[in-house]
Amino acid sequence: MNVVVVVQKIKDPVNYSIEFLRALKSSLDIPITVTLISDHIIDFPDDIIVDLKLNYSNFEAFIPNTEEFINTQLNIQKQIAVSKKLGRRKSSEEIILEHMKFLSFYDYCLSKIKPDLVVVWNGITHSFQTSMVEVAQEKKIPIIFLERGLIPGTVFYDFEGVNFESSIGKNINWQQSDHLLNDPSVYDYVKDIINKTGGGLVELEVNKNINIPIDPYVFFPLQRDTDSNLLFNSPYIKNMFYILSILNQWKSTNLDLEFLVRSHPEDPEKHYTKLLDFDELIFQSDGDLLETIKRAHTVMTVNSTIGFTALILDKNIISLGNSVYSGKKLCIEPKSIDEIQELLVLRKDDNISDDRLALTNNRKDFINKIIANNHISFRYNALKNIQFKSLKNQIVEKLNVGS
Repeated sequence: MNVVVVVQKIKDPVNYSIEFLRALKSSLDIPITVTLISDHIIDFPDDIIVDLKLNYSNFEAFIPNTEEFINTQLNIQKQIAVSKKLGRRKSSEEIILEHMKFLSFYDYCLSKIKPDLVVVWNGITHSFQTSMVEVAQEKKIPIIFLERGLIPGTVFYDFEGVNFESSIGKNINWQQSDHLLNDPSVYDYVKDIINKTGGGLVELEVNKNINIPIDPYVFFPLQRDTDSNLLFNSPYIKNMFYILSILNQWKSTNLDLEFLVRSHPEDPEKHYTKLLDFDELIFQSDGDLLETIKRAHTVMTVNSTIGFTALILDKNIISLGNSVYSGKKLCIEPKSIDEIQELLVLRKDDNISDDRLALTNNRKDFINKIIANNHISFRYNALKNIQFKSLKNQIVEKLNVGS
């Protein structure tokens, strides 16, 4: 089986992509040959090169013929918008030229390699990714999109996209799909993993002296303003400054709930969320994340993985954006700022469901299925059998190989 992988030289995306490829090989039990394309040179250990029959291609060494794609219909507008949102200082002309160069390079690569499968990390935020998706779709080559998993030590995969663009996010009835494997014990393993790892995807030294209010509080974990989930899947919350300012104003009008805000671990020390004075809010920069979630009256998030952790812990959840867990009656989903205020003022955040047991069981079923069918674990062997079986089933269906 011939596989082309596109991933930028960033530690986690590279490592997670390699783990997925190893799982792909193990689940199919057939030889695979991998051509990995990156934006910079990556030094791989010999065992990875041998195990995956890894070939390597570096875009920087390629001189494209841009004339080939002058008449190609390009979906450039989205890439220009992404560049602006991320603060990249490139003109529209530079972005178009860059995209065309990638298109030319990938057309050359795929025509020469003739892969059975293309694997792309994220596939949304940069022409380095999106142009490969464009070429592969034109050549009708199946694509698997990768992203960090929703629980520690896992990678998420899907044939349609990541986050809300995935088959799970786009299909509100995904949970009822006939092809999904289901094992109720998966939820128990997942909850055990969360309890052992502390609930976060980014490993930190935990300070047990956490800053937690005595009174009931809404826990609001921040996301990065450059998070693709926030850029594309948040209809009315466009950055963290906007929602923090609103929460601070609401609290100053004697809202009885406290707001406990947690800084994002990957934000720099001089990030505005750490420097500006939102005097009515309580901030937490570190501490026991799991205990913070457990003690919260409600967890409010745009669409972060902490929302998924709160699902595992069966908390009251207010979700402000689109995600894999939105639209499925798993949490409260206000459609505007005014609806959020009404929820919090009238304390309707308690009333997500008239049948709490049914809600809990629905959440467990969703967690079982998404972890079994769209995740690969590279730390927890108890999950591998069902995950590898589901991956093989999907590959066989899409590619008709390894059956």
